[in-house]
Amino acid sequence: MLVKMLMTLGYRVRAVASADEALALMSEGLTPRIVFTDIRTPGQHSGVDLARWVRKEYPGIPVLLQTCYERLYTDEFPILNKPYTELQVGEAIRNALALAPVLT
Repeated sequence: MLVKMLMTLGYRVRAVASADEALALMSEGLTPRIVFTDIRTPGQHSGVDLARWVRKEYPGIPVLLQTCYERLYTDEFPILNKPYTELQVGEAIRNALALAPVLT
């Protein structure tokens, strides 16, 4: 459903099944404009692990986390709580992109 929302909002989406897969693709050269991940993902690495790695290796790429566990949060990254609307997704992504450092 999220992929459909993002595409409706005009974003090109590369959906992956896990943080592990995202880490592998980015290690191979994929450089997205933003990484949007669930806090909990299948596999060895969590979404928070992925977010921290992206911040370290690609500081210019913003990260947005999502969760349905309202009490589970981190002050490190913006979080979108599920359930959310398409409008909320669009606003969260625009905000995250606006706050991203400009790389020269």
